Amino acid sequence: MDITLPVVDTLLMTARSSTQFLRVRKISLTPSAYITSVVSFLDSSTGEAIGSFNIPDVRPVGSGTMVLDFSDGGKRASGVKITKGASLQLATTNGVAGRLHVEVDRISI
Repeated sequence: MDITLPVVDTLLMTARSSTQFLRVRKISLTPSAYITSVVSFLDSSTGEAIGSFNIPDVRPVGSGTMVLDFSDGGKRASGVKITKGASLQLATTNGVAGRLHVEVDRISI
């Protein structure tokens, strides 16, 4: 899933039923504006962060793309599981603008 930020809705992906969970494999962010901010990705049920990016106030040297890779070497069932029936949520301390790419599987049990 690719998203242009900022977004109004902080829910990035939702389980389609109470018997389904999300498995997050990878999150990439390429900021287009640099202001000091923390961008976190939360389990909507527990409020716990599965990962976060610290956005600097100045663009770093290089591509500027930040990556959270939850895979374990290409195994099919790798990633971070979100609580059954919950959503993957975006939270920021000072806003964010840029391009977000999220690789998520919906798993039914």
